[in-house]
Amino acid sequence: MIRALQPLVAEDLHQPIVIENKAGAGGNIGMAAVAQAAPDGYTLGVAPAGVLTVNPHLNRAAMSFDPLMDIVPITQLARIPFVLVASRDSKLASVDDVIAAAKAHPGELSIGHGGNGTAMHLTSALFTQKAGVNIQLIAYRGTAPAATDVLAGHIPLAFWTFRHPSN
Repeated sequence: MIRALQPLVAEDLHQPIVIENKAGAGGNIGMAAVAQAAPDGYTLGVAPAGVLTVNPHLNRAAMSFDPLMDIVPITQLARIPFVLVASRDSKLASVDDVIAAAKAHPGELSIGHGGNGTAMHLTSALFTQKAGVNIQLIAYRGTAPAATDVLAGHIPLAFWTFRHPSN
């Protein structure tokens, strides 16, 4: 998303904009770099809300910065919903199908997500709790590997971020 905005921001600021993707640890790696940068206004970070809201509660020990003291939120950039997707091989065509299969075979289905503590992980956990089912939650090192495994039929389900094709 930020790469699409880069030319517009650079033109508006009359400054070149360099984007450095520092993924990992649910956003902690990139935001740690932002927090440790000189406070000169030349470094901005774009991160999922979980870095500021969830990670301090689930994974505080792994954080090298305090999001309340070291990061100053500027604005919300986007709202990106999650969707539950199924591999073609799974024959699961609806949420009702997923719940019925999970109830018929507790613990046999799995949902891949983008990593422990991420919003997709919490969404997966909330889904299983609200549906009252036992589905294994499989943590991946990001959404792309989970997506690859669903597309290949290695896992039946995943929560992904939904981006409209026009974006």
